[in-house]
Amino acid sequence: MATVGKNNHVYIIHETSKVMYHYSVPWQYIGQRVRIYYDPNTVEVYLDDLTRQRIAVHRREGTAIYTTVGEHVPPSHRAIVAQRGWTNDYFYRIADAIGPCTRLAIERIIARYPNRTQAYRTCIALVKLNQKDGFSGRLEAACRRLEYVEKPSLNMVKNILAKGLDRAPADLFSEQGDKPVQPPHGNIRGKDAYR
Repeated sequence: MATVGKNNHVYIIHETSKVMYHYSVPWQYIGQRVRIYYDPNTVEVYLDDLTRQRIAVHRREGTAIYTTVGEHVPPSHRAIVAQRGWTNDYFYRIADAIGPCTRLAIERIIARYPNRTQAYRTCIALVKLNQKDGFSGRLEAACRRLEYVEKPSLNMVKNILAKGLDRAPADLFSEQGDKPVQPPHGNIRGKDAYR
């Protein structure tokens, strides 16, 4: 059982990884109660009323956090994207002006969200961080920390900026992502201390 969210999606939580996977429902059903049936291959969404009408069906993709059918998106959202001239290239040009790591983060965010409205709103919020008080001019360094992260998010960038990790020396991070490398320090015991 679920209620269709304001973003016209419902979600299921993966049994082992606890990752939330979101599936679109036609926008006309926002706020309505539905039943979700799924197996390893398919997700089906039915109205929770006497009709039990199936309103959406999706292939269950293991990697896509959001699975969105274009026709499910409200016409107003599609109109906003068209009116503002938002395209992938539009955001790539903005990111290029900031730096190559910001461009890479934007590319990965757009690839992550099949729903263009969600992707573009996330891109706008990300780019605006570059002008925000206290974060001004630090976005490229923050995105550099996410260079090896396959699926960067807006919250990851915000956390890096809030904690000042964009200012940390580059050699404190490994190429396996944003995993800290143990810095040299006289008070830190090595693996030999635990034999």
